[in-house]
Amino acid sequence: MKTIYLPLPPRDEQDQIVRYLDWKVSQINKLINAKRRQIALLGEQRQAIIEDELLNISAQTLSCRYLGTLQNGISEAGDFFTAGTPFVNYGDVYKNDVLPTTVNGVAKANKKQQETYSVEKGDIFFTRTSETIDEVGLTAVCSETMPQAVFSGFVIRFRPQKDTFHIPYARYFFRSKRVRNYFTQEMNLVTRVSLGQTLLKNLPVLLPDMETQHAVALRINKQCTDIDKIISKLNEEINLFAEYRTRLISDVVTGKLNVRGVVVPEYEVVEDVAGDAGIDDVEELEESE
Repeated sequence: MKTIYLPLPPRDEQDQIVRYLDWKVSQINKLINAKRRQIALLGEQRQAIIEDELLNISAQTLSCRYLGTLQNGISEAGDFFTAGTPFVNYGDVYKNDVLPTTVNGVAKANKKQQETYSVEKGDIFFTRTSETIDEVGLTAVCSETMPQAVFSGFVIRFRPQKDTFHIPYARYFFRSKRVRNYFTQEMNLVTRVSLGQTLLKNLPVLLPDMETQHAVALRINKQCTDIDKIISKLNEEINLFAEYRTRLISDVVTGKLNVRGVVVPEYEVVEDVAGDAGIDDVEELEESE
């Protein structure tokens, strides 16, 4: 560290760089936050559509224990996750109601582990632990088998019996308020919240016949497609703004962009209010398992 050279401009230039970047970054953050609010409102509208459809279903209610099997994820030392076959982590489940077909994580899983912790079409994955109840029990359904993949110890796999669920119906039902309310009521918050298999086995599942599941999912898809497209576009715009913000900071602090003579007006300091505060903690734990 002692041999690293660091650029050290005069203090007045440092202050100018900070003022300029605070101003410009606040402008970018304001735009990003506005788009995040749009996404939140659209998400509420989308969820309301789902809840309305599920509310009108007449069907039997069964506990998860009668519908399939449960398996906690793999837990190994940190170097286990530096290479190998696909590894489904907490974020892959937390951020998606449908599991991505390709994931960034890797694990040195042997054949037996790949069999025990497999990721197959129709599986439903639950986030298992976090600091808040709101982030536990969130689900992602697997729409395509992921060969040789294994999944994180911070996740529980629910593997339904064959022909129990239409995958699009499971996608919507397991992220519904009915399921969220069950976890909120049943969990006790200490320092961290953890979802155990016993609690998950008792989860009441609204299970209509397969024809009804198809019809419900089709109606929801029809109403939500346009909303999903808008949300996707807004997320792309947020990513572009975030990339521009990073590039701007780099250009200014390295001197590529000279801001010495720029007059910085009065401005409101605006932070980027991202909604993933809790997930970073869990992903850091995964990397150091």
